[in-house]
Amino acid sequence: MTYDLRTEPWLPFRRPSGETQWGPPDLLVDAIDTNPIVAIASPRPDFDGALAELLIGLLTTAYSLESESDWRALWQNPPSREQLCAALMALPPAFDLDGDGPRFLQDFS
Repeated sequence: MTYDLRTEPWLPFRRPSGETQWGPPDLLVDAIDTNPIVAIASPRPDFDGALAELLIGLLTTAYSLESESDWRALWQNPPSREQLCAALMALPPAFDLDGDGPRFLQDFS
């Protein structure tokens, strides 16, 4: 059994109702038109900031768009959860915390 940060429900998100829902990064685009994620809901503001930076880096790496207009187009027409999950799963397996070799935030050199 593995624990992959791309698919496990480890991130706390808040909906407009105030409800906190735990999910993987692709939950960001769930119900975006009807009940969107509006905030990261960790217990501390500094954790919220760190998680936001992690998600920005993760999405930037997953999509690797080259121009500001490409990013603007993605913002205006967000991917589905399935599309976002597929983009994340195309990244190297370093986010699988139980794999062989160096894992997320590990450097054995």
